[in-house]
Amino acid sequence: MHKVLLGERKERKLTQAEIARNIGMSKDYYARRERGSQQFDLDEAKTIADYLGMTIPMLFPEFFN
Repeated sequence: MHKVLLGERKERKLTQAEIARNIGMSKDYYARRERGSQQFDLDEAKTIADYLGMTIPMLFPEFFN
């Protein structure tokens, strides 16, 4: 998941701070999850997917393929 999220963020030329601010997380909190050090919970994943205009299966393909 973190590879998909990182790729989407870079493709859209967004910073971790921009995404974090727009979804109501601190940059550090978001960054740990994007790196895969910690997991997003379902509500967080839904918030990020909505912000990026994606679905949860698009964001977490490893769980849906």
